[in-house]
Amino acid sequence: MTKISIIDNHVSKKLQISLEGHSGYADAGEDIVCSAISVLSQAIFNGITEVLKYDISYKVQDGYFYFEIPDSMLKQDSRVKALLDTFVLNLKDLEIQYKDYIKLCIEEVH
Repeated sequence: MTKISIIDNHVSKKLQISLEGHSGYADAGEDIVCSAISVLSQAIFNGITEVLKYDISYKVQDGYFYFEIPDSMLKQDSRVKALLDTFVLNLKDLEIQYKDYIKLCIEEVH
């Protein structure tokens, strides 16, 4: 199962996004669920870093992707918020369709 965590951390003033694990829907190379999650996360990350030209903190390992977005960036640029809203909307849709393979957790930390 792929676990996706989106934490709006008011203490560190960052939105923290982590994706961990493989969905297990099918064998590697044939797993449409893992592919969909990967494409969505890469598209949003590339949109922020390559199209909008923001430098954000990130970490990539096998089966793990983490990135964080400062609150100031979300407040100053509505395009970043639109990208993230699109990301979350699509992840929620995937979770509904493939509930046994995706767990999406969205929370706030104060």
